[in-house]
Amino acid sequence: MFIASSLHRYIACLVVILLLSISASAQQDDPTCVTDEWPEASPRTIQKSAYPFCSFTENYINSGCLTTYIRVNIHFFVDSDCSGTIAAAATSNQLEQQLAFQRADQYIATTNDFLANMSENPQWNQAEWGAPVTPGQCVMLRLVLNDVYIHCETRNRIVLDGNDNSAYYSQYFGEAFNIFISDVSGGWNGFALGRGSTTLVNENFSAQLLIHELGHGLDLRHSFGGTAQSNDGCSDTPLISWTYDQNGDGSIDTTGNRCWNLSNVVNGVDLCQPNGTTVVNPHPCCEQRYQNNNMMTYASYASDPNVSAFTPCQMGKMLDNLLNDKCDLIDEINPGCPPASAHIGLLPIVDFSEDCKFSFYFQASTNEVEYRVTYEVQQPNGSFTTFRQTDWLDGQAGQDRVAVGSNEHDKFANIVLLSNTTYNVIIETRNLCGDTDLFARQFTTGSCDLRPDGGGPFNPIEPGSVVVYPNPTINGTSLSYATNAEADIKIYLTTTSGNGNSVQTLLKQADSGNKEAGTYTVYFPAHELGEGLNYISIHADDNVLVRRVQKNN
Repeated sequence: MFIASSLHRYIACLVVILLLSISASAQQDDPTCVTDEWPEASPRTIQKSAYPFCSFTENYINSGCLTTYIRVNIHFFVDSDCSGTIAAAATSNQLEQQLAFQRADQYIATTNDFLANMSENPQWNQAEWGAPVTPGQCVMLRLVLNDVYIHCETRNRIVLDGNDNSAYYSQYFGEAFNIFISDVSGGWNGFALGRGSTTLVNENFSAQLLIHELGHGLDLRHSFGGTAQSNDGCSDTPLISWTYDQNGDGSIDTTGNRCWNLSNVVNGVDLCQPNGTTVVNPHPCCEQRYQNNNMMTYASYASDPNVSAFTPCQMGKMLDNLLNDKCDLIDEINPGCPPASAHIGLLPIVDFSEDCKFSFYFQASTNEVEYRVTYEVQQPNGSFTTFRQTDWLDGQAGQDRVAVGSNEHDKFANIVLLSNTTYNVIIETRNLCGDTDLFARQFTTGSCDLRPDGGGPFNPIEPGSVVVYPNPTINGTSLSYATNAEADIKIYLTTTSGNGNSVQTLLKQADSGNKEAGTYTVYFPAHELGEGLNYISIHADDNVLVRRVQKNN
């Protein structure tokens, strides 16, 4: 642990060493966290009676190994002008912005797989270091994605480098752990903003790194260092330490309290193979008894889900902290299936009042096996009616490409909306058990030119004036529209015949023909509408606008 001058507070930290082998001297000189000086995060105030899982106990969850889902938000940073790639360390972690939502979903999925695989792994070398021998611990904690944010702030792309990040870390982003993805300077890969904090910062998408920092967020210390077996508050984590006399002269060359792995090659010399001259004694880390597979230490084994472990004491401490200080962050306990979570992502540069093309990204929805997308339009009386709804679609949700104001956008878009109109976009998701979740965004489109390239024919119809109401309807419906110039108007109603074929019918001539600039309304009685989906198209000279209307029984 260290003090970051920009944050003016202590943080818990983790260094993930990327080398497959590490020298004994490097083991000694690795950056460490002064765990005995870690401050605890300020206690959170929770009205526990408002949250159903606050009444659960650590013993009840632990003894039954009840899978417990915790809500998390993922935060990304781009440049202050909202341009550039997602900020994270190393080229392999850089992302185009539109990929952030899918990557967040994948990150949570891989982390949950890691947590599931490490369950029941026993802690190594307890008896060798005077710790009580305990059985493999069930790891019941899982994560569920709550929301994804992309912030436009250049200074927060790299943290702990003279930048003041507290403006973001202190904001309220709902009842969830907040994971900030940034390039962390100073040799650190990640940290928790104080032991017991709900703010975690990582610079890559390592599942092990996230779980380690989550451990700090749930009040765990590192499982090495200190002077007593209970330095981390858990007697079942082995307190490993060693000294090394490399050349056999009786003096201690290096000391340490952890080993990266069993391999120790320095400048081509294998410290595990004494040669009688430069290496008289094998390095202690060449022995299995000095290895540690605990998640809260610095060792290669912690990154292997097949051996990495939490001890019973550590799991008890995490559950106690979760239930007593963070029970409002629990999404589900012991559900039949991983909980469904719906999400609609939007790039931060999008301005609905100005942009005529944009996308809604649904990929941060998690654990869905089916999804359905609905668009609602606001009617003149302020109510919303559905004008587009998909069937329940199998698989993972993708994205909708939206254009506003013109069919000339159709090559880009699968959704075309009116200018200066308020909409709701809604995604519903189902998990394997049929449980659902819903996420909605409301937005108002701007005035989009019908000729975005400056060319093309003039359209005398004001797109924002074209409204079908009521929609859906069980009786008739009215089409209202306005023209800003004289035009030849033809109005068609497309229904579906009994055999499923489309039938286009030209309305009576009184409703079509040459129209002066003005506002018009056409009524469609119930008997002219086909059951289900109908299309009304307005042809104004060489321009066409289409609206849908749903006829229900």
